[in-house]
Amino acid sequence: MILNATTQTLEIDLAAARATANASVTVSYVTFTSSTTTPATQISTTNGVTAVTILSAPADNSSPRKVNGITVCNEDTAAITVTIQFNQSAALFPIVNAVVVPVNASLQFQDGRGWSLIDSTGRFYQALAAPPSDVQSFVGSAGGTWTKPAGAQIVAVNCTGGGGSGGGGEGRASGARAGGGAGGGGFRVVRVFNAADLAATVAVTIAASATSAAGGATNNGTNGAAGPNANFGTVVIGYGGGGGAGGGQTAGTGGGSGGGGGATGAGANSTTSTGAVGGTAMLAGGAINTNIPDARGAGGGTGGTGPAAPGNGFLGGGGGGAGSTSTAAGAVGGSSVFSAAGGGGGGGCNAGNTAQLGGVGGTTGGDRTTGGGGSASAAIDTGTASPGGGTGDSSKCGAGGTGGAGSSVGVGSKGGDGGFPGGGGGGGGTGTSTGGASGAGGGGSVIVYTWY
Repeated sequence: MILNATTQTLEIDLAAARATANASVTVSYVTFTSSTTTPATQISTTNGVTAVTILSAPADNSSPRKVNGITVCNEDTAAITVTIQFNQSAALFPIVNAVVVPVNASLQFQDGRGWSLIDSTGRFYQALAAPPSDVQSFVGSAGGTWTKPAGAQIVAVNCTGGGGSGGGGEGRASGARAGGGAGGGGFRVVRVFNAADLAATVAVTIAASATSAAGGATNNGTNGAAGPNANFGTVVIGYGGGGGAGGGQTAGTGGGSGGGGGATGAGANSTTSTGAVGGTAMLAGGAINTNIPDARGAGGGTGGTGPAAPGNGFLGGGGGGAGSTSTAAGAVGGSSVFSAAGGGGGGGCNAGNTAQLGGVGGTTGGDRTTGGGGSASAAIDTGTASPGGGTGDSSKCGAGGTGGAGSSVGVGSKGGDGGFPGGGGGGGGTGTSTGGASGAGGGGSVIVYTWY
């Protein structure tokens, strides 16, 4: 940190008044001139919500002051919430914002190491950074234009492609009939830029989410659709997951499922009982039913009387689960550690008129080495929709929707919608005469964080 103008100071204030004692603040710095280097220390105390200058402005614009260290020691009997800010001609720019400092702990800055908290025993236990100064979000089909804020220094771009929608369930009056395959999860990518390398404005485009596919009315279910890519210009692209096949596209087998999005390509759609491959990452897309330990999207599962599980992704999106026909529930959705998860396959019904459950949706975040784990399927023979996938946050993307359950007495169960962002939609459950609709894919998103 450097003060290089007579209009610049560093300040501190607290979120509330002191309980019993103000916090001590020590700033060590060096003043430079054309011929000298002078180290010094400035000591002050806090004054509650009133800002206090902890480093005064330089004497003139040719004598900059470089901060070597800052220590804020909480001597109060209660925790304090500290903001340290840069004051430029009365315009305030947080450096650390609303940081909680426990009793007898210190908030400390050291040049070359950054910010940390030190407890009463001297143990370092947390590194800190300033929150973003500006956040611009573009979600669903609400694209637009990102405008670079004045004074921007660092820009982080987070793009997640939309999830594919599942296929609708087959509808027939009798005989073995199939649940729809699920959609694959979208790919998430995060890149950090020097703000000077980006244009003043960047077009953000996200197409509409993949919509639900209809169940068959004495017919095969309708195929699902691919999820949209999420584009930050041509600089960062989050690729979408593939759509699942409708039940009955291949006689006697459940619908195949869509592949997860990859780093350089979207997941493929399935239009038969065979699962689709995942999106590429400078390599061939992830193979069907195969776990993928890199940035390729995981492949979808293949439908059947015992539908095969899809692949799980590491960086790439999870594959969708395939639909079933008779002897097993729909396949679970593929999971992903970093990107979005695939939906669960729709439940089928055998020739003896015994319906099956839908497969649970995949989950995301953490160590997701196995598929499934989402919400349980709706009950068979009820026509009740299965649950949608959970919504993501900064630690995870959207989860896959659960496949719809089959029905031997009426309309099949609707598959759950994929969670936002990027979760694959669940396949629709088979029905007697009318199959269940599939779940829609979770929408794509572009979030841009800027630090001044």
